[in-house]
Amino acid sequence: MADKKKYRAVISGLLVVTLLFLLANGHPCDRQCETNRQPMTCEYDFVIEWYATMSKACFDCPNVTLDCQREHCIAADGFPRAGTFVNRKLPGPSIVVCHNDKIIVRVSNKLDNSEGTTIHWHGIHQRDSQWMDGVPMITQCPIPSHTSFTYRFTANPSGTHWWHSHSGFHRSDGVAGPLVVRTSQEDNPHSALYDVDSDNFTVMIGDWLHQTTIEKFVQHHHSNGSNKGENILINGRGDFSLYASNLTDYSTLLTRFNVESGLRYRFRIISNAAVFCPFQLTIDQHSMLVISTDGNDVEPFNVTSLVIHGGERFDFVLTANQNPLSYWFRVQGLADCKLSSQKAILRYVSSLDELKPTSFPLPFNDTVELNSLNKAKSENVHYVTALRSVVKLDEKMRDSPDEVHFIGLDFKKVDNPRFHHPNYYPIKGISRGNHLYSPQLNNITFLSPPSPVLTQFADANSSLMCDSSTGENVPDTEFRECSHVINMKKDRLVELVIFDEGVIFDAGHPMHLHGYNFAVIAMERHTTSYGICHLFTVCLGLTRYGHRLKSLQTRTKY
Repeated sequence: MADKKKYRAVISGLLVVTLLFLLANGHPCDRQCETNRQPMTCEYDFVIEWYATMSKACFDCPNVTLDCQREHCIAADGFPRAGTFVNRKLPGPSIVVCHNDKIIVRVSNKLDNSEGTTIHWHGIHQRDSQWMDGVPMITQCPIPSHTSFTYRFTANPSGTHWWHSHSGFHRSDGVAGPLVVRTSQEDNPHSALYDVDSDNFTVMIGDWLHQTTIEKFVQHHHSNGSNKGENILINGRGDFSLYASNLTDYSTLLTRFNVESGLRYRFRIISNAAVFCPFQLTIDQHSMLVISTDGNDVEPFNVTSLVIHGGERFDFVLTANQNPLSYWFRVQGLADCKLSSQKAILRYVSSLDELKPTSFPLPFNDTVELNSLNKAKSENVHYVTALRSVVKLDEKMRDSPDEVHFIGLDFKKVDNPRFHHPNYYPIKGISRGNHLYSPQLNNITFLSPPSPVLTQFADANSSLMCDSSTGENVPDTEFRECSHVINMKKDRLVELVIFDEGVIFDAGHPMHLHGYNFAVIAMERHTTSYGICHLFTVCLGLTRYGHRLKSLQTRTKY
């Protein structure tokens, strides 16, 4: 029996070495970017299908550690569950290209339950290719099951982006991966700050459920089930000690980042959080020099703690200047994920330490945190407004806005007929534990249009559309849903005042506008008669991007 296990371990080791060799000779577009070089055409094949963690491809994982690294083995945290995956990987395949490369992705929908799907290329502006943005019923129809669709677009702008399904619950069930657009050293304002920029230091973090998301959704929205995940994964890996048979082992392996003493490494952090799940990132005994956020270069900002929300990205430089040992790379969940945490390992290659790290985090008083959650600003706590763009400012952004739109967010206590029948089980007639509050913008629940408005606007039912910017009063005690549209004129400078009304929950709302970068000009936290109100103001130009420096006089609707 012992000989058989030893033989299996040797075979597993050979397979892993072969796999690592193949990975080292990766995609030809993952290269050193050079100025004035002709862009490449970068082609990829994505197969989306229902698959399983801890499948038969994992053989004797986690008992045989190397089995967890077999091709098609998605070990995750060792808990077996169904999910939707691309090319049987978690995260999905990385796309790493140079600025202005042409990206071609052939997506084959192999979902056995006949679901449609799409892929959104989060951070890509899709200038002149809006129909490739991948939002169902906005820019395209979903890709039907057992058919294929080819996405073609230009890699612009540069920066750390990511791709994910924009259909149903596919993203939280596994359909997501990194999309990195690099530039040449001459065009990179931070190239002198680091020595290594490798896909090995791209980090995708996400909360992880032990059921399919649709199961969680139905139980939470129609009963009193939890919608929270059971764990956190770092690059698709993590330990779930409650499930692991041997608590002294890593179970299914932890993610490792191998560094050499004296070198500086560019880390690219991406959050694939599904629920309201901010992650606090720290690396024992190391600081992080933040140089980019959401694909936009900023003046270097040194921190020891970083909070990242769903959809956000931060790039930082880590200098390997500590004793050559192994250190914990820690992720602590906040808000809805406050009971979850996860670790990876930062290991100096000169270290003889193959065991788990014994390092400790910095004392609280010595930390400097960026993008904190619900904390007052101080010397140790900084909002994203502390970051300064390195891009030259667009003069137009200094002007007063041509339009100002107020967008109030909150969870409303209304009889949404999908979850609260007004006669049989109204929201005011049942216990608070079974209330299902409806998240709304300006007291409106979004209703997906029946046809893609970008390409088939004439087919859309105008009676299902509404515009809250017209000043029409929508009572917050009545349920209303429609295809929520805010009409704006071309070539206008538009200011959005986005605020959380703070009535029901002290929640956060990560915001993402397809095709644009926000220029954050103010961020405040106010107390109102309703409770705590978070005010987040952004400004954008409809033809150009930049930062508006003019100070904002805080405005409210009241």
